[in-house]
Amino acid sequence: FAAFWDLYGNSGNFATSLALLWSDASPFYGFLRFSDWLHSEGVKTSGIAQERQYTLFLEFLETQPGVVSSRVMTSLLADYQRTGHRGAPQWSRRGERIPGSQGARSSADSTSTAAALLPGRQARHLGALQDQRESATK
Repeated sequence: FAAFWDLYGNSGNFATSLALLWSDASPFYGFLRFSDWLHSEGVKTSGIAQERQYTLFLEFLETQPGVVSSRVMTSLLADYQRTGHRGAPQWSRRGERIPGSQGARSSADSTSTAAALLPGRQARHLGALQDQRESATK
């Protein structure tokens, strides 16, 4: 559990998407369910490439009842692009892009400027906060 939490929770790479794990449970039990699934799939706790992390996250969420696939894809793509990746990843079957995104980042210019001054992990968390604020105002 703890090693998977470091990969997914503490990395800042899944700041928007993590909340999808506990939409129907507490954060602890939601992530525990995901951690148990990773273990049952034979996933080791080290040496998982970032692309594979996204793929596993998507595969798990697609198996969960009541999870809207378009919401999953939008959240994962937002996290993926916020970490500096460009284009549509391999795990994105439809090659969707985030509406209104340009290049690697979809956050506001002020957040991008502030994020550029921060270390990578803190910048990713700042981007996630901005995304949460934007979706709350919609």
